[in-house]
Amino acid sequence: MTTTKDPVITRVPLGAEERVLVVDQLERMLASPLFAQSKRYAPFLRHVVEKTLSGQEDSLKERVLGSELFGRAPDYDSNNDPVVRVIAGEVRKRIAQYYDDSLHRNEFRIDLPVGTYVAQFHPGPPIDEEHHVVPQSSLFQAEQALSPEPVARIPAHEDGSRVHWPRKRLTAAIVVLALLACAGLIWKFKRPTPSPLDAVWRNLVSTQSPSVIVVGEPGPLYPTESTTDELSARQHLRSYHVSLSDLQALLRIVRLLDYRGATYHVQPSSSITFADLRQGPAVLLGGLDNPWTMRAQQNLRFGLQSDGNGVDWITDSHDPGARKWSIDFNRPYSKVTTDFAIVASFRDPGTQQPTLIIAGMGENGTKAASEFITDETLLNNALGESLRKSGGSNFEVVLSTEVINGSTGAPVVLVKEVW
Repeated sequence: MTTTKDPVITRVPLGAEERVLVVDQLERMLASPLFAQSKRYAPFLRHVVEKTLSGQEDSLKERVLGSELFGRAPDYDSNNDPVVRVIAGEVRKRIAQYYDDSLHRNEFRIDLPVGTYVAQFHPGPPIDEEHHVVPQSSLFQAEQALSPEPVARIPAHEDGSRVHWPRKRLTAAIVVLALLACAGLIWKFKRPTPSPLDAVWRNLVSTQSPSVIVVGEPGPLYPTESTTDELSARQHLRSYHVSLSDLQALLRIVRLLDYRGATYHVQPSSSITFADLRQGPAVLLGGLDNPWTMRAQQNLRFGLQSDGNGVDWITDSHDPGARKWSIDFNRPYSKVTTDFAIVASFRDPGTQQPTLIIAGMGENGTKAASEFITDETLLNNALGESLRKSGGSNFEVVLSTEVINGSTGAPVVLVKEVW
């Protein structure tokens, strides 16, 4: 029986030959029944392997994976939503089942060790002349367990020369290299269409001018009798207010802008001028209480309207007389069980700046609208195919949300316009 020494450990990034071996093995594993029919496990394994190969281990964190792969908000609570840990555990189990099969036992190995989402690569166990597996040394296993960084294990002879892989594997490697070269050319000349979330927020952060978030103002709690009356200092402190739902919507938007590295400032609608809106992108938060939302919606199909006596509705220029999305706010709050909202992303013809409207008829509508525009899965399900077909990035949607004891339900798309 002849054996070789423990394989040489090479830190990522790998050389071209080793990368080919990894890619070849990844495709072989994903084609197996354990992964081929899975819509979650196969993409997860491909993602962590490709990120490890490209040296992006820092992006292989639980919250980042949850956001990139499963549409979670960038700041979601991973303790209450362990989707990444659950999927990773299932992937580890399927990897173990794959290599437990005698048909795959001697193949190049791709592993996902417990406690990390960074993949590890190393050859299968060496075999003797009679094709019996030679156990790995205990030193090799201990070194793998104690290594603080992801490693890729590449076989070597005692004199340090490369192992000559079987002809079939070399042929497969050549084919994979050719495919990678073709993929690179395709990527160069035809880049993939960005997701709706990227298309919306890229317009709001890819400018040299900071974005402005314009927040609507419900009005003074202490209205004066005339313009000459002066508020007391305490009345001034309480003269304007923001509802809790509007504040939650604002925080959701701010967190996403922070995550994307945007520069921005927040201003009440009363302190913004038209000249200010011409300086950069604008997020208009709030509907009837935000005059800049009411101005910007004039050229859109859908718009918020009010009769001034407590009845508000959303108009449709294709059916001007209809009031199918309306709320009578004179009713007791507990009786208002549905709220509506408008979300619109477009270039304002007046300011010539990217503009995003997030406007509910009530506070629950605004909160639901903010959830819709910051959730990649919701946006992609509602607009992904339509935006790809239109080739544009402008859209307007009307949303509804169920309200139960003041709590806001999930946003539901009622109608959309894409151009």
